[in-house]
Amino acid sequence: MAKLHYVLLLLISLISHSDADIKTLRLTSDPRPIILLDKFAFTHFGQVTISVSDVSVTSLLLCPNPSRLGLFLLSEEVESQALLEVRQNPNFCILDSRYIVALDTFRNLSPPPHCFFNRTYCVPYPGGYSLFFVNCDPVARVSMNVHTELYNPDFDGSKNYLSHGQSRLIPLFFKFSLAYFFLLVLWAYYCYCNKESTNRVHHLITGLITVKTLSLICAGLDKYFVEFTGLPHGWDILFEVARVMSSLIITALITIGFLFFKQFLPEKEAKAWMVPIALQVLFNLAFPLARGPSRFALFVAAAKGETTMSELMVGLTLIEGSLPKELCLGSLHS
Repeated sequence: MAKLHYVLLLLISLISHSDADIKTLRLTSDPRPIILLDKFAFTHFGQVTISVSDVSVTSLLLCPNPSRLGLFLLSEEVESQALLEVRQNPNFCILDSRYIVALDTFRNLSPPPHCFFNRTYCVPYPGGYSLFFVNCDPVARVSMNVHTELYNPDFDGSKNYLSHGQSRLIPLFFKFSLAYFFLLVLWAYYCYCNKESTNRVHHLITGLITVKTLSLICAGLDKYFVEFTGLPHGWDILFEVARVMSSLIITALITIGFLFFKQFLPEKEAKAWMVPIALQVLFNLAFPLARGPSRFALFVAAAKGETTMSELMVGLTLIEGSLPKELCLGSLHS
């Protein structure tokens, strides 16, 4: 079972993406063998600050070995090699891997009753890394508070909490938001000059451009505050709200467009197109929910064998890419 958890977690870390910031996590009697805490792209001077407090480890059998519980960094360049190690040995503890950057174990905790440590580590090489907590004791349950800070020091000594290269996205977001705002003004002027022919579709397009403009502004402010403070200050929530509204408007436009063209299509072709259109609508509704605030939801669902929203999106993309051509050909031959 531990081997399966390692394989799932390392595979997920290959496809998951998240903006790093300051994070605090509380674990209570957690049995998971491995937990993805964060992902970050470091420069040559990148650093990791980890504070672990109120640590309590309980085991149903023997006293747990504190050296079998700890934190480590795993570079994206060697994730496949580490995954191969786990596959080849079911009882392998990832803390013994030669591909990881071991940070600390519970052996270095302060004596009870407080049981804590607070340290800063320098990253040996630049690149993308994943920060993990691992529990190699299959019957141990861990309770603790974890506070992590991943950052790249700037030349003036300040901390940059954005992954390397993401600071360049901030001016791009604001420039594109200005472009969308200019497009919104032109579209609003066009609708104003053609009031007689304006209908609900025009209003939906106006709403879509407005939401797109706001989402770009929120995305830029989100990264701006994360860069300097490590926290998005609520702009990430507004960005997610804008994404949901944008997907709902696109869904409405797709539905209206299909209903309009349906009257010009033969009955069989109209029925054939209903499947890919429905999949596209479902894809647009699922897309905003595929990247939630929790960094562990995907792993927990995968470990339990549940279907996640991200897995649903992958399936919808594959099905949607194959259905239209087959259905249309089938309708033409029938």
